[in-house]
Amino acid sequence: MMFVYFMALIVLKSAPAISNPTGSSSNPPGSEQIDHVHFLVNDISNLYENEKYSDVVLVVDKKRFHAHRIVLASRSDYFSALLFGDHKDSRLKEVPIKEGSATSVKVLLKYIYSGRVDLSTLQSKVIVELLILSNVYRFSNLQFSLSEYLLSKIDEHNASSLFVVALYYQIKELEIESLNFIDIHALDVLQSEDSLSLTPEALLLILNRDTAYANELDIFLRYQLMEDEELSEVRRSELVSSDSSILDVIKLSIESLPQEFKDQGRLEPNVNFAGDTPKEHFQIDGGTMIMLNHPSNINYIEMELSDKQAKSYTYYIQVSMDSHNWLRVIDHSNYHCRSIQRLWIIRRFVRYIRIVGTSNTSNKSFNFLKVMYNTEKLHLVEIKNGLVAPKYNVTLPSMDWAIVIRQPDCLQIQLAQPYMLSSMRMLLNDGEGRACGYTIHVSVNDKDWEIIVDKSKKSARSWQLLKFDPRPIVYIRVTAVLTSKKDELFERITLVAPIEVDFNAGPKQSWSISRFLRR
Repeated sequence: MMFVYFMALIVLKSAPAISNPTGSSSNPPGSEQIDHVHFLVNDISNLYENEKYSDVVLVVDKKRFHAHRIVLASRSDYFSALLFGDHKDSRLKEVPIKEGSATSVKVLLKYIYSGRVDLSTLQSKVIVELLILSNVYRFSNLQFSLSEYLLSKIDEHNASSLFVVALYYQIKELEIESLNFIDIHALDVLQSEDSLSLTPEALLLILNRDTAYANELDIFLRYQLMEDEELSEVRRSELVSSDSSILDVIKLSIESLPQEFKDQGRLEPNVNFAGDTPKEHFQIDGGTMIMLNHPSNINYIEMELSDKQAKSYTYYIQVSMDSHNWLRVIDHSNYHCRSIQRLWIIRRFVRYIRIVGTSNTSNKSFNFLKVMYNTEKLHLVEIKNGLVAPKYNVTLPSMDWAIVIRQPDCLQIQLAQPYMLSSMRMLLNDGEGRACGYTIHVSVNDKDWEIIVDKSKKSARSWQLLKFDPRPIVYIRVTAVLTSKKDELFERITLVAPIEVDFNAGPKQSWSISRFLRR
């Protein structure tokens, strides 16, 4: 027995290491961590459309797809309950799929086994079907990604059908955004062939919002909101004049409709309501309030903080129709603000706007520059967590940045207001050959700092393309770090945030931020 053990020990000691069957390894020699996730994903992917070990068949349009219960259940709570719960289908070998087509179900199965979908190869109809399947079978991550993709492709030819799908399956973000698109492009949407997909319920929801921007005479749907001249033309039309009951309904509805409702349905894009607003401000409940000359739909407020030198204004903004019930639409209570504030909100119908200073900010007068429903620049912004996520460079001089030098090797920039950022690019030394390491910290109050880039141990030069998790940012601090005795600190940088700005723009453009930093 001892002899056998001894011989086994010799064999183990002298045997060569087992070779990697694929010829590659993700682990360096001697590593204490073994990472073979890619092998696992590859092995599971190989089960896709493989009859081996298959114990369930999905049937759609008379086509059969072999699958594996444990894989389906592990990827979806719906399939887990269906195949391993008390449901009658848990005992069936074949499960009928009623939603979608064979094509979309096949794509979904590939996603289940591999986690990947190539949308560029799919027709729009299949992508929408895939969205429906992801909703029905509770693939929330896939549903979110598909919604984001479809919204990026929305136009007048698909907005109606996207809205109908989102409404029926209660996909809220897609419902809201598609409805907002319809509001702005109402006439083009309603004249498109895709509008035939609108259900009566969907059409009523669009009309009841009374915010679709289109001439009422063109669409003849909301006659309550028509001007007198438009109504006269409607009465003369053959469709209406031949039917006295329609005339009676129109007359009765208009007489009973409050004026406020008529106003609420009208959008006046790019009209500055602050232009004719009295300069007087009213102090009310600790805040500064202005009253518009008439209730208006707005989505943009531009104002100037009274003390241009102050860098730490904090405030919030409320809106109201009656000056009694207020809704907070902007909350910068915890963010330092200065100079010009360019604020975007979800469209609201308002008459009163109130600004309340917080922390150490006094309630001085605020100069309103613009109050409007802005469509010219609407495509340049998104609203995320109540903050502007810009698609333009917010470090432009015209955006009122400020530069503060803290140390000889540090450049600090304060933006005028908090922005939700997830990227920036930076040019070191105007692209010259000198290299250095650096770190980037960000803050919203000049007190609590968080590092988002650490290249202190690397020698960097020229353009730096930086991406990070989205976060609110007011202050950006770039600190140079010597990586060797021969390296020099950067002398000049150009900072652009976010990186969506044209990369071909040179550092001599007006958006350059330059400052010489000496050792």
